[in-house]
Amino acid sequence: MRISTNSTFLQGSYGVSIQQSLMSQLNVQLSTLKRVNTPSDDPVAAARILDISQSDARNSQFIANTKAAESALEFSETSLDRISNILIQMKETSVQAGNGAISDENLKQMSKVFKASLEEMVAVANSTDASGKYVFSGTRSD
Repeated sequence: MRISTNSTFLQGSYGVSIQQSLMSQLNVQLSTLKRVNTPSDDPVAAARILDISQSDARNSQFIANTKAAESALEFSETSLDRISNILIQMKETSVQAGNGAISDENLKQMSKVFKASLEEMVAVANSTDASGKYVFSGTRSD
C-alpha cells in the first residue's frame, strides 16, 4: 500500500496540533498552579474538589455559628450576673428596711435606692446585643 504525501502531512499536522493543545494545557496548569482547572481536566478529581470545598464552606459556617452562639451566651451570662448582683443588693436593702430602728428618712432613701435598683434591673433585662436584638425576648428578638 502506498502512503501519499498528503496523508503524511495531515498526520504530522494532527500530531503537532495535539502537542500544541497539550502544551497549552500544561501552560495553564503552570500559571494557575492547579492540576485541575476545569471539570473536563479530571472529572473524578473535580468532583472530589467540589465536595471538599463545600465541606470546607460548611465547616467555616459551623465555626462562625459557634462563635456567634458563644458570644450571645457570654453576653447573656454577663447580664444575668448583673441581675443577680442587683437582686442581692435589693435583698440587703429589704433586710435593712425591716429593722425597726431605722428612721423614716432612711426608709425613704432606701426606697429610692430600691426603685433605682429595680429600674437598673429592667434596663438590664431590656438590653440588646451588638446586632440590636433583645437578649431576653425569646423568639421575638426585634
